[in-house]
Amino acid sequence: MLKLARNNAKGIRFMQADMLKLRMDMRFDVVTCLFITIGYLQTYKNLDRAIKNFSRLTKKATCS
Repeated sequence: MLKLARNNAKGIRFMQADMLKLRMDMRFDVVTCLFITIGYLQTYKNLDRAIKNFSRLTKKATCS
């Protein structure tokens, strides 16, 4: 899947990582979770951990 995405979207960085453990210095406007990956978390505790991790990876919203 990543190979196909990389071939079809040149210049974009794609990563495969554990959504519970991913740590990066960068912050993003959007974090996406493709297809049914959330279902693999299996417990509400892991779902909570993933959402908190996604929150850490996203930029803080600003209102104008």
